[in-house]
Amino acid sequence: VEHERWVLYMQGGAWCSTPASCASRAQGHLGNSSEFSPTYYMEGVLDSKPDSNPTFHGWNHVLLAYCDGASFSGDAESGLSWPDPGDPSRNMTLYFRGRRVLRALVQTLISRFGMSTAQEVMLSGGSAGGLATFLQADFVGGLLPPSVRKYRAVPISGFFLMHETLTGATAFPDAMRATYELHNATVSPSCAASVPSGEAWRCFFANYSFTHAQTPMFPIQSSVDLYQLFAILQAGGWDAGCLNRGMQFANCTQSQLTSFNVYAAALLADWGNGLTIGKA
Repeated sequence: VEHERWVLYMQGGAWCSTPASCASRAQGHLGNSSEFSPTYYMEGVLDSKPDSNPTFHGWNHVLLAYCDGASFSGDAESGLSWPDPGDPSRNMTLYFRGRRVLRALVQTLISRFGMSTAQEVMLSGGSAGGLATFLQADFVGGLLPPSVRKYRAVPISGFFLMHETLTGATAFPDAMRATYELHNATVSPSCAASVPSGEAWRCFFANYSFTHAQTPMFPIQSSVDLYQLFAILQAGGWDAGCLNRGMQFANCTQSQLTSFNVYAAALLADWGNGLTIGKA
């Protein structure tokens, strides 16, 4: 069993959609491997304790560190010179090559760490890593050795809606489109072919791309996701006490609760549409 079963987990951590935000990101652990922690406390499918992770505790656990800011999708040929936030007297070079990093990670696991004899592999990830799981499952599957007889993907909290804010602004879709363009992101060819010319950026969203994936998937998703309420819906309310420590919405107004429920209904509708189109 030593090298037969593997869990590959894609780390999350949002995205960067501008050179300035990517340069800032490069100063920390989400954009610079020199800032990685020597150890990590793992939970969920990477937990080694059988009582809390009965199915996967004995598998080989791999954390695929997130360092590109585009859900492991970037594939820009050239670097971009940009002022170094840590030293204004010099420029730094930004590389948008998350897809190549992902390929190198998997190939290294195969060539150096025994995954060449793997029989069962599960790809997972949370948040931006969950989106990466949707987007990259087929790509990773194509890199695995022929010994693999079972391969599955488990995206966690990676289904981000292409949704406007409470005021009707398209802030999140616009930011994700900018991320797609800046990083020269790679998306499913069949998804790209299914949308109008110039609209392939839409496939950077799971509600477009997951219907085209061939890998069997078992998504885990809350219909009312904390990050999405504030980053996408931009509901606000934390300072006003809308969300208490127990996340029970006890202090929210009826208007806020209605907005949350409308958002949850939109997410469920997108799931249903996707299942009807390509995953039934």
